[in-house]
Amino acid sequence: MPAPAPDSSPLDLIEYELNGFHQSLAVYRQQVTSWYAQALDKASHATDLPSLLGMERVLRVGDSQVSVSMADTDFASSVAVCPAGGELKIESKFESVYDVPLGNLQVQVLGLDDGSSTFIQLDEQGKGSHHCAAGGRYQLRVQGGVSPAQVEALFASYDGLTVELQAWLRKEWSGFKPHWQASTASAIGSGILAGTWSAISEVWDSLSLVQDILKDP
Repeated sequence: MPAPAPDSSPLDLIEYELNGFHQSLAVYRQQVTSWYAQALDKASHATDLPSLLGMERVLRVGDSQVSVSMADTDFASSVAVCPAGGELKIESKFESVYDVPLGNLQVQVLGLDDGSSTFIQLDEQGKGSHHCAAGGRYQLRVQGGVSPAQVEALFASYDGLTVELQAWLRKEWSGFKPHWQASTASAIGSGILAGTWSAISEVWDSLSLVQDILKDP
């Protein structure tokens, strides 16, 4: 569908945005994939590129949690205290409204009190555990990046949500559109249909908000 002309009516602009909403995540996915391909080249770190457009990965160790850029390949967790049960639970995933694991990752568990060092392989669900001394202080170190397949899995988790949101936006707009078509520009300008125009504006704002949410899951 061709882009509307600069002097198009708000109705045409809203229709254009709604018709193309299902592509919003696809376009963003292409942008991130392109950026990620550059990030794999160490030389790209010398340029001022965005941190995967604000998306992050999360590492949980016991009750502590740290969030870092998806481009970070070497980082440490916050200090965690071993619980009374003597088992430190570990979880690696994307920071998202969905639980999208970052698994098959090796982490190093450092005992800050006894100087111990243990390597643990997290499973496909990004989970693992370490037997620890109750009350002891521990820290995890991660050396490994996010693979293109894992980035794709993150976006795939949003495909169903995109369809649902587009259906909701289209339904809301279908209720306001007849009022717009029955009105005149002068009536709207004089405030006679201020309530209708406000409702239409809310749909437009909702569309922008949803796109922002998808761009920063």
